[in-house]
Amino acid sequence: MLRVLHGHFMKLTLNQAIKKGVEAHQAGDIKEAEKLYKYVLQSQPANPDANHNMGILAVEMGNIQDSLTFFRAALISGPNVSQFWVSYISALINIGHLAEAMTAFNQAKKKGIRGGKFNQLEKKIAAQRLKENEANALKFKRSTALRPNTLDTVTLDQALRLAEKKIKEGKPDEAKFIYQEILKTFPKNKRSLTALKSINAHKKLAQNPTSEQMQSLINLYTQGRLQETLTQCELMLKRFPNSIVIYNILGASNVGLKQHDAAIKSYKQALKIEPEYADAYYNMGIALDKKGNASAAIDSYRQAININPDYAAAYNNMGFSMNFKGDYRAAIDSYKKAVEIKPDYAEAFNNMANTLKDMGNLEAAIEKYSRAIEIRPGYFQAYNNLAGALNDKGDTEAAVEHYKKALKVKPDYAEAYYNMGMALDHQCKLEEAVDSYNKALIINPRYAEAQSNLATLLATYIPKKEISNVIVTVNKQIQSIDISDYSVNIISDDKVVAFYSKSSKYINDSGLKMKIKGDQTYRRNSVNLNCKRHISIFNIHNVIPEFCFGCYKVQVEPRSVIELIKLFFVFDQLELKENNSRKCMIEKRRKIPGFYKGLIYCSSLEQANQISAYLDQVIVKRIGLGLTSKVKRGCSEFPASFPNFKEINNTGPQLMSYDDEWKVIEEEYDKKNFMPIAKRRPNVPGINLSDVLSIQKWIDYARGIGDTSADSINQNSVYHKDIYDIAKARLDTFHFRN
Repeated sequence: MLRVLHGHFMKLTLNQAIKKGVEAHQAGDIKEAEKLYKYVLQSQPANPDANHNMGILAVEMGNIQDSLTFFRAALISGPNVSQFWVSYISALINIGHLAEAMTAFNQAKKKGIRGGKFNQLEKKIAAQRLKENEANALKFKRSTALRPNTLDTVTLDQALRLAEKKIKEGKPDEAKFIYQEILKTFPKNKRSLTALKSINAHKKLAQNPTSEQMQSLINLYTQGRLQETLTQCELMLKRFPNSIVIYNILGASNVGLKQHDAAIKSYKQALKIEPEYADAYYNMGIALDKKGNASAAIDSYRQAININPDYAAAYNNMGFSMNFKGDYRAAIDSYKKAVEIKPDYAEAFNNMANTLKDMGNLEAAIEKYSRAIEIRPGYFQAYNNLAGALNDKGDTEAAVEHYKKALKVKPDYAEAYYNMGMALDHQCKLEEAVDSYNKALIINPRYAEAQSNLATLLATYIPKKEISNVIVTVNKQIQSIDISDYSVNIISDDKVVAFYSKSSKYINDSGLKMKIKGDQTYRRNSVNLNCKRHISIFNIHNVIPEFCFGCYKVQVEPRSVIELIKLFFVFDQLELKENNSRKCMIEKRRKIPGFYKGLIYCSSLEQANQISAYLDQVIVKRIGLGLTSKVKRGCSEFPASFPNFKEINNTGPQLMSYDDEWKVIEEEYDKKNFMPIAKRRPNVPGINLSDVLSIQKWIDYARGIGDTSADSINQNSVYHKDIYDIAKARLDTFHFRN
């Protein structure tokens, strides 16, 4: 949302600002309109026109729930303005809150609101209710058509006792049905007639609060005062214990507070009172979804649809749950049903596109995202998603343009800035990528993915412009630490501890709280080894790609985390003719032995042998005796399926060579998963923030395996419990020796 007001607004009166806001709004400049309306609200928070227009903007951008707060504020200041009521009630109808819409309608009517648009709302609510009633009647007809008369299976006394039992269980509708069945055979049965009269009288009692009382509840809920809403609901239920509307609001408030079990309990209570309450099933589905129980959510949405076959929102949400479960085909069918019922259902088109994207059908996804935007031009989430699909397709230029469109509608959309940063990074527009990540973090300083990506980018790029960003600042400070002595003399334990203490102090003093995605430190050249592609082919097809038969690596296995950090310094300063890519890592793969590793990637066996011999000399000078390198071939996973692959022959052909029949498999894979191979960016010289955060993880790993050398490093907390737990679990399979 807007945080800084432009200076030229200060020259406008409030009326002029509203007028200009309307002009911008009508011209499609949503961003400018929002700024002008907010300018008015900053000076006059209760201004009815500005609040109403902000509500209209929220509706156009798909934030109908948010619009209610603005419409309500407009009504407080302008309770006699017909258009304010029309907008408010229309929003309630659009999100399916018919009971609340009717309450508001009656309230407006009492205030004397009349007119064509207003009268149309009454017809619209009536039509929607008629649909629900018809659906309920149809279901009831289906459920009872084949039921035999109660007296066909039990005696009169048994039937009467059964009906009385149903009343005690709080099931008056079932009791009523039994009494009606009795009266078909015994029309003058006094007990049945009396009981029916009592049931009908009870039903006529006010089950819901007055419209004014209900409106106060709705106001609390729409203002986000959820705990107060709960309290008021509980108080009202003491007076209106059979109000399904109160239970519905109670459930929605609990969902908002992430108290999903309590929400589900509320919806079940509403359904106990009114078994054909489709909205309760629908809302319970939402609570189950948020709880992570997609299967139960799907069942709940199906119940809502059984009651109301035209419940488009239930089909949409059911599709979302099916997609979450990985049942893509069923999800698509559910979304199609939603848009068949409601052809202008932008959210369903957007969700259908998400599923198509998950299925790898990018062209179809792009078409559906575009349809969602066509229906709702202010649908910023769809612009963001469309950009993501274009980016996956390799059209990063178009992706960036659509991220910009999303940001024009919603300038404080951190996710769009983050995604645009990744697209710009792929285009090698690094200055713009840094700026985009930075803007995401200005909006959301705790945006973990943006923090991680920015830190990773700074390992290969130094921004040209000054940026007021804590990550950039700390990265510079760490890069400024002088480690030139490490390339000349032995790297002592004290030097490692001193470096880590100094870099950690920079992080702690800045107040920076962040983690990065990886736990490996890289020093790369511009050659992209495309390892993700190769291991993916192996995992899917159990074949070794041709490239890997010419890939060798020099491997070192440090004996402690202190030695791993020393090797990291060696790799950072190691001068090789082709500047071979290298990395230091902790071993987390369950079936691969070892704990700490350093790897240098080589393009031939000859090169690997030369680098290994040279590296051993450097290690002796910088780390000491007892640590040596060895040459290995390809990925460590390959020998599990092909034992001969790891065998290296230094004097002739290798024991295992590439099987030409595998070429077809590789070609088919590349057709389905084509991505251009981008060049790697070499690292900026020196140590960076990303390196230090990776070392943080190494230390947690060391503590997990019981490596006592970690005790000398000043890191008292375990920052990454997941890493610690993985390390500890490895001891069940592999023995670590201090």
